[in-house]
Amino acid sequence: MQKDLLLEIGTEELPASYIEPALSQLKIEAEKLFSEAIVEFRGSEVYGTPRRLALILYSVKELETKEEEIVGPPATASADGFAKKYSALPKDLVIKEKKGGKYWCLIKKKERKPIEEIAQHLLPQLISSISFPKSMRWKGNFTFARPIRWIVALLGDKLIPFEIEGVKTQGKSLGLRGMPPIFIASPASYLSTLKENGVMVNQTERREYILSNLKDSAKEVGAEPLLSESLLDEVVNMVEDPVIIRGRFNKRYLKIPKDVVIASMVSHQRYFPLLKGNELTEYFLAVGNSKKSPLIRKGYERILSARLADASFFWKEDKKIPLETFASKLKGVTWQEGLGSVHEKTLRCVRLAASLSLRLLGPKDIRYVERAAYLAKADLMTQMVSEFPKLQGIMGYHYAKCEGIEEEIALAIREHYEPLPSSSIAKVVGLADRIDTLVGYFAFGYIPKGSEDPQGLRRAGNSVIQIILEADFRTKVLLSSIISEACKGYKQINKEKIMEKVLPFLKTRLEFILSSSLDKNIVGVVADADFDDPKDCKERAFALSRSIKQEGFPNLTVSIKRVMNILKNAEKNGFNESLLVEPAEKELYSILTKTELSFQSACQRKDYDEAFLLLSKLRPSIDKFFDEVLVETDDQRIRENRKALLFLISDLFLKLADLSKVL
Repeated sequence: MQKDLLLEIGTEELPASYIEPALSQLKIEAEKLFSEAIVEFRGSEVYGTPRRLALILYSVKELETKEEEIVGPPATASADGFAKKYSALPKDLVIKEKKGGKYWCLIKKKERKPIEEIAQHLLPQLISSISFPKSMRWKGNFTFARPIRWIVALLGDKLIPFEIEGVKTQGKSLGLRGMPPIFIASPASYLSTLKENGVMVNQTERREYILSNLKDSAKEVGAEPLLSESLLDEVVNMVEDPVIIRGRFNKRYLKIPKDVVIASMVSHQRYFPLLKGNELTEYFLAVGNSKKSPLIRKGYERILSARLADASFFWKEDKKIPLETFASKLKGVTWQEGLGSVHEKTLRCVRLAASLSLRLLGPKDIRYVERAAYLAKADLMTQMVSEFPKLQGIMGYHYAKCEGIEEEIALAIREHYEPLPSSSIAKVVGLADRIDTLVGYFAFGYIPKGSEDPQGLRRAGNSVIQIILEADFRTKVLLSSIISEACKGYKQINKEKIMEKVLPFLKTRLEFILSSSLDKNIVGVVADADFDDPKDCKERAFALSRSIKQEGFPNLTVSIKRVMNILKNAEKNGFNESLLVEPAEKELYSILTKTELSFQSACQRKDYDEAFLLLSKLRPSIDKFFDEVLVETDDQRIRENRKALLFLISDLFLKLADLSKVL
């Protein structure tokens, strides 16, 4: 017999952001617990709304009685002691052929607990295992995000009885508030029964329904909804019976920057703005729960109008004050305890950005870079950004445009927060800002550990690498150089120690980013050779990725591993050609010197495919050297010279990658 198993945990309204992580835990932990209990099932699905988390295990198998065979002493010995040990009679024993001999054996029937009993034991564990960012504690040690109001637990049509903190399992679920309980006949009818009673419990179906109806409602006024995946994900988990409500606000608020109106709708109210082309309209869409009426629509409109009225006031007031004045007010804002004010950070960024600009951009750009770096954080002091923190940089752009500040500067203010800005001015300002942040935090011991990264330093490091990889600067960007330059902005800082911390950190970020499109091992062996120039490292990694697929290349990695193994703990000495004795070592040195010139030329041209090909041509001579030459000879001078020859080879290879680490 096979039956489906249903668990529904009914709660007070859960925060939307809690639901998907909780469902993921519910699925993983359920499959783990039941598998460990040797319960077979075909698969599982999880469903959730603000008031319920549900799990269905499909085709759970009834457990069968199994036989267990216990092997005893040889048949030539007495079986009395063996039988007594297992509380059996001698007549219960049988003789069986085992390992070429005959032995007494006891066949015992092993009774398995019914699935109902196993589920009765496991389901409370499963519920208790779900963790949340914040939980409420019952009078015992039990915690959950919100109070549990009901639990449905069924195996087929049979109730699985258990209790958690006074809440007993039942065969009835609760639907929309104010409606009577819903009887659940079986797990198979769970989704359809709830849907018939107004609860769309399948979140995928709910998402598709909301998305389709948003588009249909927008079409009725000749517009399209401005869809945000994060907002859509959120509203899907805010409702059980979604309805789309279209509202309208006063057109005069369209004179405010579009970013502000959209933020008022999306960030504060979870509304979807409507666009005609690229222009914002006075319409919006909201996703309500179950009820749709003119009164509810007016409520949505009234709340948004109040928000927009505030935004309009902030816009008018902020424009009265120059960005320069706002920037000077940053003196009173602490950036980080021990790291000074935001104004001090700004001045460091101006100096660093100017230094970078001289090398990376044209001379005419330094004026734009310095001005953009100084005004970049000014809007943090505006009323608008205080109300809408996500508009930092964006409002700086709008206020700069109102003041008549050049587009290059205004755009850099807007974009410098972005992981990968589009303008070259913003790239330099963003790079300076993040490098200063990393140096400052690392100097004072704020280093990411495990999954913890409250200052967002990994994100900052990722942005540093992305900007360097994608920017078309005049000269190459060396990580060690920009870190060294940033250290000059801090007093009493140990540059060497900062280098030892920040460089390896940025190496991990480079490997992380490149591993999204390349094999992780390939990225690692290239970065291990040299990562100071991230762009060059990327080019070498792609070249190795192509080269390693060539016939015979894997054999080259075996050869270089032999070289590196011999050189472990070896001291590097000068090489003397006159000490070459054997033909194989003379041949290896000859082809090495011929290859080196072509190799260096290929590297200068950044033709790394050609460079790897040249290295691969060394393999036959390296293999012949190891076959015919004894490196660890008794003659110390010859022994050290042969290792010096191998160091010449390893140095050549390590200009591209540490191929000895290729898996």
